[in-house]
Amino acid sequence: MQVYLFTPSDTYMNLVETTDNIGQVVFSLPNLPYKVRADYMTRQYWSEEFTGQNTTINIPMADAEVNVSWNGYGLENVPVYVYSESASYLGILGWTDSDGNAVFRLPAATHEFRADYLGGQYWSGEYCRVASSIR
Repeated sequence: MQVYLFTPSDTYMNLVETTDNIGQVVFSLPNLPYKVRADYMTRQYWSEEFTGQNTTINIPMADAEVNVSWNGYGLENVPVYVYSESASYLGILGWTDSDGNAVFRLPAATHEFRADYLGGQYWSGEYCRVASSIR
């Protein structure tokens, strides 16, 4: 994921780094105040202002369970695609289990889901809000 450096007044500093395999980036900076922004799944997440210290951007995550059924029976092995609230495909595909469920770990945000079955495309209808939960 890309992380962008900004001044506290939201002026982009023309510095961007890519997170490593544990989600971290390193900027070598003068001891001045900054903010960073991470772009993840078409959404933007901001840090608090920081000076000369590490900072963290929290992206609240939650599990979204999608059930695909026909006449009350769960459909197995059906592909389910995840879209953003702006109808952008997020590159995430899951398959339903024997009960017709597909589970996705997603940012707590609004998403839409599409299942393809017997040549048809079936949408979740309204956009679905994936809310974070404490476990």
